[in-house]
Amino acid sequence: MRWSRPGETTPLVVIAHSDPHARQQLGSALARAGYPYLSTADAETAHAFARVPGVSLVITDLHARAGGAPCLVRALRRDPAPAVRNLPLLVYTWHFTASDCASVMADGGDAILRMPAPLPTVVDQVRRMAGPAPSVAA
Repeated sequence: MRWSRPGETTPLVVIAHSDPHARQQLGSALARAGYPYLSTADAETAHAFARVPGVSLVITDLHARAGGAPCLVRALRRDPAPAVRNLPLLVYTWHFTASDCASVMADGGDAILRMPAPLPTVVDQVRRMAGPAPSVAA
């Protein structure tokens, strides 16, 4: 059960990853750390999820369906809503080249982690980018 202090907000994370196992692992790690999340395999749905009030971070991979990180980064950075346009974006992916990295970062990506980064490392990066999760009590 989640308990928040008065005035405390819960950062909501969007996961857009082509690998169902990665989505499940990321979601479980985020939930254990106190972060609620929305999960999808495609960039279009992730963009729609990014418009949900309270979203604080988007995690994607280069190969998410419907264009992957490059299309999602461009869609987020061109969104008319400032809250969506300014969302931090973490790319968590298996394979990328230097040009992939440069392209995503030039388009407005904020950080890239190569899989399989340990899940505590990913959660630490989420905490830095989205803010701390509220207190969680069982």
